[in-house]
Amino acid sequence: MTNPDHLPENFRLMSNWNAHYFLSWAMTIGPNTKEVIQRILVSRKLEVQTYRSCQGVLSFCRKYGKEALEECCALALDRGKVSYTTIKNSITAFADAHSDKAVKPKSREQIENRNKGGYAVDTDMFSLEVLLEKSRTLAASEDEEGHHAES
Repeated sequence: MTNPDHLPENFRLMSNWNAHYFLSWAMTIGPNTKEVIQRILVSRKLEVQTYRSCQGVLSFCRKYGKEALEECCALALDRGKVSYTTIKNSITAFADAHSDKAVKPKSREQIENRNKGGYAVDTDMFSLEVLLEKSRTLAASEDEEGHHAES
């Protein structure tokens, strides 16, 4: 058996990962976050396959704040769409409402630039083809703006 002291730092941290570790961390954030983590932990055949998703969800509290993560998890539970991807795609909307941890843009131009090309929508609202078309349109408009600037 490998001595944990001989492992690189990032592997040593992962060796402590288990359901109890993630649920304990989630409880410090709130009941909705705990419920999301519980559901993620049972979402795969092997629990260990969910640890990266749990780590990812819980790490959002560092960047966006506990309140934002808790509200985001509540919405994910309400919609029945509990996953790392759902949380990742919607957390910034909640972070904007909680300026204590979130970095808010100061001008309308900064807000528009931050949101350019991004889509915060329910996962089944758009098909892949629709999103790709929107992306192509956005890229074409940026190409035209760059082309006009060179003239």
